[in-house]
Amino acid sequence: MPSEAFLFVDDEPISKAQVLNYLQASGQLENFIEEVLSQHAIAKELEENPDFWPGPDALDTAIQDFRQEQNLEDDKVFLAWLDQNNLEAESLGSTLLQQKTMQQLIHSISQPKLQEYFLNRKEQLDQIYLSCIVVQNEATARSLHIQIHQEEASFEDLAKAHSLADNRLIGGTMLPMTRADLGSELLIEINAAQPGSLIGPWQVDEQWYLFRLDKILRAEWEEDTKKQLQIELFQQWLTDRINAMTVKMEVAEWLYL
Repeated sequence: MPSEAFLFVDDEPISKAQVLNYLQASGQLENFIEEVLSQHAIAKELEENPDFWPGPDALDTAIQDFRQEQNLEDDKVFLAWLDQNNLEAESLGSTLLQQKTMQQLIHSISQPKLQEYFLNRKEQLDQIYLSCIVVQNEATARSLHIQIHQEEASFEDLAKAHSLADNRLIGGTMLPMTRADLGSELLIEINAAQPGSLIGPWQVDEQWYLFRLDKILRAEWEEDTKKQLQIELFQQWLTDRINAMTVKMEVAEWLYL
């Protein structure tokens, strides 16, 4: 007997087994199951902690706050915005309340461990600013190192003239990185260097890199950092909850699991 239809496409029933087969064929089954388990873990936590749910006046307050933040206080402008985004005020309010509930849940889970976690993660959160010159061979890299060290030319000018990297146009400046982004050997050199120091040359694949340490921006106990760490702690909590679950899948006609 065919299983109950999960959905209909052009009036053709698509069973749950077919849906799972399609997800597996597309490589999305694992992500799908993980998302289901994540939402289930969150739902169970909210069920056990009803205080996380906003009070009866929270809906109107959430919409009013949103309108004020988005400069939508004029009723005509607000209605036009809703129409443009294919929304109704009620559905917008529900979304805002869900976001607020999740914020309260994340705060509750992360807050007891947050400061200790920051102290443990502080060094990994530092932003490291480097510049680089990329050339084809070691001899060129060492020659450029000597020119910079002897102040015959600036790092920026040599980067513009010789570097093979796209950032040569801006003097070799790189995007900020964390220590986790860097190889262990390079990180040892950076930890021992002072701002302005040259590091290298280093061979990466078939090219040679000459780095300059521009600065290290130390992580501070500020709002953006707190939010990042709250999300990390919440994801750890969620992973622990999922790993502790006993999961069974029962789809009689699906033979490929």
